Amino acid sequence: MKKYIIFFILLLLIVSCKKPAKNIGKGKFPTMSESIYTIEKGSILKKIMESGNIQPKSVVQIMSKVGGKLAKFLIKEGDSVKEGQKIALIYPDINEIQRMNQIKKNYKIAKLDFKNIEKKYLSYKKMIKKGYVSQQDYDEVEKNYINAKMSYENSKLEMNYISDVKEETYNNNVVFSIASPASGTFYGKAVEVGEFIRSATSNYASGTILGYVGDLSTLEVLINLDEVDRRYVKLDQNSIITFDSVPFFKTKGIVSFISLGASVIGGFNVFSVKVDLTENSHKIKPGISANVDIIIMKKEGVLKIPKSAVKWDKGKSFVKTENDEIKYITIGKGDDYFFEVKEGLNAGDKVKYIKPKNFSHGSFNSKSFHK
Repeated sequence: MKKYIIFFILLLLIVSCKKPAKNIGKGKFPTMSESIYTIEKGSILKKIMESGNIQPKSVVQIMSKVGGKLAKFLIKEGDSVKEGQKIALIYPDINEIQRMNQIKKNYKIAKLDFKNIEKKYLSYKKMIKKGYVSQQDYDEVEKNYINAKMSYENSKLEMNYISDVKEETYNNNVVFSIASPASGTFYGKAVEVGEFIRSATSNYASGTILGYVGDLSTLEVLINLDEVDRRYVKLDQNSIITFDSVPFFKTKGIVSFISLGASVIGGFNVFSVKVDLTENSHKIKPGISANVDIIIMKKEGVLKIPKSAVKWDKGKSFVKTENDEIKYITIGKGDDYFFEVKEGLNAGDKVKYIKPKNFSHGSFNSKSFHK
């Protein structure tokens, strides 16, 4: 009885092993099929794809030369401004009012002292030539003249720096105006009315940024380039720029800046790269994201062949023709899909290549893929 049971189990195993595996090639793994590709001329294009944000090529930070509390913005985001135009009002504290008055007072005193000592110095300069004054008296006057001139020049610089800060009255309180440092478009507020503003007079780096003025006619994309790709990117390389928020607008770009050193972002070493837009659209605004394809290699009008058609034999590349004939070829540079054919094939020749089942042949068509 045991013999029959063992025989029956073996028979079942043999039958099950002979059944075809119906699921092979199905599911998420597409079946591979051989197709025919006609050799033609086209473009070999290799690119690096990154994303970044749009910003004006020329950006100026707006800071106040007076500390205090922001009273009012006189312009709105998107307004065009001229250099020196009043754009905001500040409620100064008592210390700032005293400091501004002191600068003006120092300037008047230094100017008056300089004018007086200058007259005396010019007079002594003539008299010493005639021997009417001693060298010691002349040297003393000259020293006083040099000191007075330096004090006057320094006070004049301080006065010129705050010359665009005007004292006014707003809501029955003393306010000082803030002027735009450049012409352009006011495109971003960094503070709100009522916030305390630190002065940038003594230390510009510590001053509070109120907003930004930029020239929106010249925009650029700021991207972070991985260190692995850095060696391929050079200044003046062409790029193609697209936008998720403006799907029907595409423009060209030029690599205009590559940082000398890398910085660490998210644990990766990256280089800052700026790509200038060669044309603009009113729909492209600072801050929106952009997709940048930096073209690192492009050859046009060359014979091309799908990479999956090329095989190797002891370091030599060859293809199978539609008649299963073996042809050795010489290939050149390639992109993600194609190799350039330098020797061994002509336009119109047909070769076999492997592609996934249901894969669109249009992906291998230079006229559709490389637009």
